[in-house]
Amino acid sequence: MISDSIIKSLFRTSPILKHYPYQVMLPLIKTKTLKPGEILHREGEVDSNVYIIISGILKSYIHENNEKILSLFFEAGDIITASPTNNEKNTVWETVEATTKTHLVYFEHEQFLNLYDSDAMMFSLYIESSKKTLLQHFQRHKNLLFKTAVERYREFEKIMSNQLPYLSLKDIASYLNITLETLSRLRNKKPNRRITY
Repeated sequence: MISDSIIKSLFRTSPILKHYPYQVMLPLIKTKTLKPGEILHREGEVDSNVYIIISGILKSYIHENNEKILSLFFEAGDIITASPTNNEKNTVWETVEATTKTHLVYFEHEQFLNLYDSDAMMFSLYIESSKKTLLQHFQRHKNLLFKTAVERYREFEKIMSNQLPYLSLKDIASYLNITLETLSRLRNKKPNRRITY
């Protein structure tokens, strides 16, 4: 079992979980630390665990024609589960990889469901995290359909201002569905100069 002091220290670093009564989780919880580039799970694998990010940034992607197509970035407080639609086999449909050094706590699926059913704060955290993930997916696809590359980049730059220093240009370009060359031009242009792509 993980010591009380380690869990308390991890939770204290999380802007979302720092007020959560971690003692409730202590009998059930396990921890995991990922180095940059380390995989949490790969698409097609089976993973029944439910993960909560304490600190760090992860990215999710699928492979298409031997290329990584990014779909989301995750940060502290986000919940990652392989079964968002009650997938009976808990099959992962995206690869999740650490962008920075990342600390996570996790539960077995049944343990999390019990906690989810009995603890109002965990229920609220799960709902908010799920809502955030769905909104991110929706907003990204909406932006890809209706906004220019310039608009997408400026919005991304604003929303992800704290995370930008830790994200590679290749990942940003993939997420925005633009080339590295276009991204380079956008980064070197001042916001008040009119350009479209």
